Amino acid sequence: MIKALDINFFQSWKSALLKFCSGVNVITGTSNIGKTGIVRAFVWVVKNSPQGFHFKSEFASKKDITSSGVEFTDGGWVVRERGAGLNQYTTHTTDDPLEALRADVPSEVKNIINIEDYNIQEQHDKYFLLQETPGEVSRMFNNVVGLDIIDFLSNTARDDKRRTKRKIKEYKGKIKELRESLIEFKDIKKIEELVVRIENNLKERDEKNKELSILQDLVIDIKNISESIEVSKDWLKIEDHTKNIFNQSDALRNLTNEYKEFNRVLNEIQEIKDSIPLHNAKIELGVKAQELFDLNKERSALNNIVDEYEDINAGIDIGKGALCVLKEEIEELLQQIDHCPVCGISITTDALREHVIRNYK
Repeated sequence: MIKALDINFFQSWKSALLKFCSGVNVITGTSNIGKTGIVRAFVWVVKNSPQGFHFKSEFASKKDITSSGVEFTDGGWVVRERGAGLNQYTTHTTDDPLEALRADVPSEVKNIINIEDYNIQEQHDKYFLLQETPGEVSRMFNNVVGLDIIDFLSNTARDDKRRTKRKIKEYKGKIKELRESLIEFKDIKKIEELVVRIENNLKERDEKNKELSILQDLVIDIKNISESIEVSKDWLKIEDHTKNIFNQSDALRNLTNEYKEFNRVLNEIQEIKDSIPLHNAKIELGVKAQELFDLNKERSALNNIVDEYEDINAGIDIGKGALCVLKEEIEELLQQIDHCPVCGISITTDALREHVIRNYK
C-alpha cells in the first residue's frame, strides 16, 4: 500500500509531499491546480513514462533535479530522478543507482512497486473493463489469474512442434544423403588397414634409410682407409729398395776399405819411387794411377749411393710414422663395426669380432 508521494519540480509542483491513509484517498480541487500532475508523477515512477523531459517545471533552473518518490507501508521506497546528466532510479534495496533507459523499468523497481498497468487509470483512459471488447476483458482476466500462461505455452508448444517437424524432415533428407554417400566408403575399413600398413612400411623405410646412411658412411670411411692402406703399401715397397741400399752400403764399406788400402799402396809406391829406378817407378806409377782412377770412379758412385740411401732413410721414417697412425685408425674403426665389411654378416660375439679383425688386418 502507498504511504506517501514526494514530488519536486514536476509540472506545476515545485515541492509537494502527499501522505495517504488506509482505504480510499480522494484528491479534489479546481481545474488547472495540479491534480493530474500528481497522478502523472506517480505514473512516471511506476511506468517510466512519459518519455522526454517536457514535464520539468518551467520555473526550475538547469541545476534543479526533477524527482518523484513513492514510499510504501512495508518500509520500501522508490525514487525516480532526472536532471542535467542524470536519469536514474534509487531504491532502498540497492546501493548504486539504476539507469532508467527508454521506457524500461528495472526489475528491482518492479519487485518493490508490484503494480500492473490495470491497477492505474488516468484521466482520459477508458473505463476499466466497461469499454473493452469481450476478448480484451477475457485476456485481462486470464492475465490476472495466470491463464495466459496456458495460451503462451500452447502457442510455444505449437511453434516448437512445427519447427521440430521441419527439422525432422530436414534431418531425414540429410540422413538419406549421408547413407547414399556412405556407399562410396564401403571399403573404408580395408583402406584404413592399408593406410596403417603403409604408415608402418614408411616408418620401417625411414629406419632402414637411417641404417643405410650409417652403413654408407662406414663404407666411405673404410674406402678412405683402404686408399690410405694402398698408399702405405707403396711406402712399403721402399723396403725392397732399402735392402738394396744396405747391400750397396756394404759394398761402399768394402770400397772404402779398398780405398784405404789404395792410399796405403800409394804410400808404398812413393817409397818405392825413391828406392827403384825412375823408369820402373813410372811404369808402376802408371799402373797404380790407373787403379787409383778406377777407385775414384767407384768412390764417386758410392758417394751418390750414400746420398740416395740417406734420402730413402728419411722417407722410410716418414712412412713408418704415417703407417703407425693409419694402423691405429684402422684398429679403432674395426673395433666399432657391427657387421663384417667383407661378407656383411652381423657380428654378435667378441670372439667373432676379434676373428674378423685379425682376418681384415
